[in-house]
Order: sequence, then C-alpha cells, then structure tokens
Amino acid sequence: MKFLWRLSLGLWLLLSPYCYANHLKLLILEQPPIEYQQNGYNKGIAVDIVKEVFARLHRPVTIEVYPFARALRMLEESKADGIFAIVKKSERQLYLNYSDEVLIEQAAVLYVQAQSEITFNGQLGDLGAYRFGVLRGATYGLMWEQVIDSGGISKIERVADYRQNVMKLVNQRLDVIIGPDYTMAYIIKELGQEGRLKQLSPHIEVVPTYIAFSKNTVAPELVAAFSDTLKALKRDGTYQRIINRYIE
Repeated sequence: MKFLWRLSLGLWLLLSPYCYANHLKLLILEQPPIEYQQNGYNKGIAVDIVKEVFARLHRPVTIEVYPFARALRMLEESKADGIFAIVKKSERQLYLNYSDEVLIEQAAVLYVQAQSEITFNGQLGDLGAYRFGVLRGATYGLMWEQVIDSGGISKIERVADYRQNVMKLVNQRLDVIIGPDYTMAYIIKELGQEGRLKQLSPHIEVVPTYIAFSKNTVAPELVAAFSDTLKALKRDGTYQRIINRYIE
C-alpha cells in the first residue's frame, strides 16, 4: 500500500503543473549557521537540508536572503513560494502550509553583558524592567509570546539582523538580547565579542522551526512529499551528517 502511495505521488509530481514549470522561490533570513549567505553563496544547516530534500524530489529551487518581515510580506502577496526555518504561528497559517516534520530545533536563549548582574530564574516576567533586543517579526516560543501579550516585557527594540542587537548590547544600548542558541553563539564569535557577553541560564525553551509554503503557489501534495523525504533524511543519517558539518 505504501509503495502504491509513493508511486502515485511520484506520478503526480511528474505530471503536475506545479512540478517543473518554474523553480520554487524559497526565502531565508540571515541566521548563521542555520542559513546565511557567504561570498555570494547560500549556506547553512537548514539550507543544505532543504537542498537535499528537493534534490531527492527532483524539484529545482532558488534560495534568496531577505529580512524576515519583508519575506513574510512576500509570501502573503504570493511573490515567493516558501520560507524556512520559521516558527509555526496560527496567523501565518492563514497563507502558509507548514511541513509536518520539524526542519530544525533551536533553544531560545538570553544574552547580557559579561559584567552584568542580571540573572534569569526561568520567569521572563521578572525581567520586565530591562531593554530587550529582538529580531523584527520573529518569535521565541510560547513563554515569550505569553509575556509579551501580558505586557510583562514592553521595552523592546526590533532590528532586521541579530548582529545589530549584539553590537547594541556591547555598546550598552540594550540590557538583554534574545535569539536562537546556534545563531547567537555563531554571530557573537564572528564579531569577536565572546569575552564581552554571556549567555544566561536556563534557556527559555526549545523551539521547533519548519519550512512553510505559500498556499497560493504550492500544492499540498508537494508539502507532504517534502515532509516524507525529510523523515527519510533523518532515518538514513544524512540529516545528522549535515548538522555535523557546521556544529562540533
């Protein structure tokens, strides 16, 4: 039965007008080592995983870097076909179909200046007096959403690139910055600021991120095929080998 399903799906992909008419246009943000551009090439854990999935599906794709908020607007306006790696939010599901399978997980973490006396006991509301830096349009899990909705944290500055927040924190223009752990550690090292900043413990929560596709331009069957193939990458070890290229 499973063979017949795969056969019918393969035939659908070959015959569908969605298949080879155009390259899928996928959007990413600058979030190393998950996804980023270096010397004109798109790189990163999620980029390599997504490329491998579509290679196995024999589906051509192009990947372009955009600021996050702008990328979401492009998906709303059907000016692109997909975006990764993003958090699943109900308002985005009005115009996006998310893959069933998680693309990659990261822990949402807090950073402060190395000499700061700010501590974190797991309750974000206790940090409401401080100035926070976040990525415009991003979310950091349910706990973060709840404290924002309740007004527990209100002093928030939003930027288009995590590097901006790192330097704002170094220059004492912010008290706390928040972001995904792999990305924040990579950027802080890249900017040579390891000794000037420290990560607070514990992390806020582990946040799963996904690839999501435009409901207007991508058929649900292709979304399902992506999830099925991503599961296969995890089973055969390819997924972990890709992660190991970037993370020791």
